[in-house]
Parts: sequence; C-alpha cells; structure tokens
Amino acid sequence: MQRAKSQTPNHNQLIPWSKPPPGVIKCNVDAAIFHNNVVTGYGIYFCNSEGHFIMEKSNFSSSYMSALEVEATSLLEVIKLAAKNGFQFVQFKTDGKILVAAMNSSCTISMSSKCHLFGDKLIGSLIV
Repeated sequence: MQRAKSQTPNHNQLIPWSKPPPGVIKCNVDAAIFHNNVVTGYGIYFCNSEGHFIMEKSNFSSSYMSALEVEATSLLEVIKLAAKNGFQFVQFKTDGKILVAAMNSSCTISMSSKCHLFGDKLIGSLIV
C-alpha cells in the first residue's frame, strides 16, 4: 500500500521485475490512498510469460477505507477482471504484505505455493 504523498522511493530496496512461469499471466496490483484518506485508487497491469503487456486498468473512488480494505478491494476487482477475461492461471503481485498473509492463511496452499481462490479452480498465486 502506498500513500500518494510524502513517499520517497528507496532505490536500495528495488526488486527487479521477473517474468511469470510459462503459461501463467502476471498481474501487478497497487493501491493508494489520497487526500487525507477520502479518495482511494488502484492501478494494475497484466503481462504474459514472455513479458509482453496484455492489458491495464486504473480506477479511483471517493471512500474512506483502511489500507487493508483498499488493498483487498483492489485485489477483488483484479480477480474479477482476470476471470472476466478468461485468464486461468494468474500470478498476482502486490506490496500489501498484510493482505497476502491474510489470503494465504485462509487459502489452500499446494506444494507449488499456489493459492486456490475458487474451490478447486486454480486462479492464482499471491506474492509480495
């Protein structure tokens, strides 16, 4: 979760982007809170296992939510978008560590660290 104002990037902590495994689509998700916590927004993009851009989306709304609620709402929108577009294997990447921990604790984790979000249908893995 990022706050829109007063954040300075720390270049010592940058992690390079990596391609997803073959046959998997990677979706990077980021959410933000603006204007004293009354405007929330998110940005996402999908790319394939070759690293080629597939699609992106961003949105904002006037609402008061906690950082966790904004991250969770953003991830829900992304999951809906992935399902609507027929993406079967998706790796979701977010910086929302609390959200990832909460999702992983309530999901069935297989040996390959994939998260079964919809019953037996594998739709994605959550990573930080």
